[in-house]
Amino acid sequence: CPYWLRKGICWRGEDCSGAHLPEFKGIAAVGGGHVLAPIGRVRNRWRASIFRRWLLDTFGLEMLTQGSGVVDVAGGQGELSFELINLNGVPSTILDPRQGWNIEKAVRLLEIGQYHSTDALMRHVTVPLEECRRLGPQFPRHERMFLDPRLWTGDEASRVAACEHLGKRAQRVVWRPRGLFVQESPKLPDGESASPSTPFVEPAEKVILFSELRALLEGASVVVGMHPDQAAGAIVEFSVSHR
Repeated sequence: CPYWLRKGICWRGEDCSGAHLPEFKGIAAVGGGHVLAPIGRVRNRWRASIFRRWLLDTFGLEMLTQGSGVVDVAGGQGELSFELINLNGVPSTILDPRQGWNIEKAVRLLEIGQYHSTDALMRHVTVPLEECRRLGPQFPRHERMFLDPRLWTGDEASRVAACEHLGKRAQRVVWRPRGLFVQESPKLPDGESASPSTPFVEPAEKVILFSELRALLEGASVVVGMHPDQAAGAIVEFSVSHR
């Protein structure tokens, strides 16, 4: 098993078709010994599924479904929230300044029954395949917003103003190869022009109301971030202040 050789652990457990020999546990990670089987790079294409299973094992389904459910900060393509909603019936909201997502692959995997294909996968799936097909793909709520300490510190007026400012700023965010970029005008740095996939977006007249955002955050069962980057500090600060 390449996971056993590389990481010393395999989430498939007894259902894995590979060998889990004690003497080869994690041997590829430390570079020791001689491994007969070729070892490729362990890809992270299933990271959302693995994180979802960890959330279920750590917090339990009952807790995750409480209140407004999971708040997925910097949810990226939305795979984590999509799986939580469709496979476990857990409400999940993406809080990310980026516009839209691409979960066509996740939709296809759901429709063909990939998430329900083995006993190992089914241990963390609570919505039967027949029910998923009857309901069709359920898409998560997405709020374009930065998570920032100004949303829960200071007086009411300052938090309302911060919500409006951060929401309007999020409306101007585009994703470039170098990361997130907040457009102040249709012109990009260094003379670049916006590609069709990342057009200039004029700030919307309305963003999520502070009262709605506060209810979402304060009612969340958990606030998570799989790869939050700049938002990591804000997630920790919010969690500490609301524990």
